[in-house]
Amino acid sequence: MTTQELDPSLLEKDFRDLADASVVIHSVQSCDELMHQATRMITSFLHAEGSNIALRDPETGDLVFHMGTGEKYSGLKNFRLAEGEGVTGHCVQTVSPVIANDTQRDPRFSPRADAMSGFRTRSMLCVPLIVGKECIGALCVVNKHRKSGFDHRDKVFCEAIASQIALAIRNVQFTRNAVESARLAAVGQAVAGVAHCMKNLLYGMQGGLYILRKHIASATSETPLHGMDMVERSFGRLADLVRDMLSFAKERKPEYRQADLNETLRSVVESMQPAAQERGVLLTVEPYAGEGPIEMDQQGIHHCVLNLVSNAIDACGAAGGRVSVAERSRGPQWVSIEVTDEGCGMDERTRLQLFHPFFSSKGSRGTGLELSVTQKIVQEHGGRVEVESEEGKGSTFRIVLPRQRPGRDGTDANGCPAAGPRLGEAGGSL
Repeated sequence: MTTQELDPSLLEKDFRDLADASVVIHSVQSCDELMHQATRMITSFLHAEGSNIALRDPETGDLVFHMGTGEKYSGLKNFRLAEGEGVTGHCVQTVSPVIANDTQRDPRFSPRADAMSGFRTRSMLCVPLIVGKECIGALCVVNKHRKSGFDHRDKVFCEAIASQIALAIRNVQFTRNAVESARLAAVGQAVAGVAHCMKNLLYGMQGGLYILRKHIASATSETPLHGMDMVERSFGRLADLVRDMLSFAKERKPEYRQADLNETLRSVVESMQPAAQERGVLLTVEPYAGEGPIEMDQQGIHHCVLNLVSNAIDACGAAGGRVSVAERSRGPQWVSIEVTDEGCGMDERTRLQLFHPFFSSKGSRGTGLELSVTQKIVQEHGGRVEVESEEGKGSTFRIVLPRQRPGRDGTDANGCPAAGPRLGEAGGSL
């Protein structure tokens, strides 16, 4: 350790900075705000150009940029780095701090983040974020203003502050999850009770409509039949709402059987063609040639794809556009369904709330349950839903499913393999 690192005045400064950081970190109730304050302070304390926090995705092992400060960082929000990739990946994989004062010559360095942001990383200090025995991510500081780069004192200081950040993140996550679980449990009970009552009423309405249609059909005027069509459309919407409420509130296991996914997609597209034509939307299906049957709950997956196609048509609006439905192979164990539209797209804030129950961007035209139900059914299959969207340019929703029910192909109880398919190459990290 150098004489400078033992300087009492410097040690006193480090203690004061750590105390100030601890007060701020543990007083914030939002994960985003917590990480923003932490990266802002660490950048200032270490006299660096920037810093970031990357958290580990428990499903894929990827590292995802969640928050950072410094020039051009905004372009790296949600940037992903594959497990073990780059200096940050090496830090998390080995669960040990890393100093790289000449990144351009360091074989561990990944240039992908620099290529995307236009930022040039010269030096890095990465320390793992550890809670108990679990490494949840890493804190990285880049480009020390001092020419000699980062040193042992910087590393020790970062490790001390990283332990506070990791604990605070986990506490905020636990608190948020507990509140959300309690809220959803109460909502789920209420929804289930209301839905069952409405279901009984719908059976009566359905019988009454059948009798009325038989008598009205003999009338000479077309007005009664037109009115009946309106009633039936309203009935259909109400029935869809009840079905979504029950699906969301009730725990269920998929009813697996061998089924042709291409056939399911064609059935959805055929049923949605009238709605698409009414909006001036070109709706197409692209089956995957040579794809054999997979194990799935055909009714559940049909409902999921129907929800996505309906939303895609709505996203195109009155101006029309194109919606395509396609099946894609993702290796021997996985398959995906892609629903792509040329609609309005969405901003980052909307995308992050998509799967929250009762969130809807359609106003009175949406219940806010369609995507929540879709995600729930897909997760019950051991799969997941991925989203890519750009405001003004459209969206792609992707359902990723295992070809066999979870447990038959080496997957865990949630259907996640030890090294499952990654979310494409749209992300990364330093």
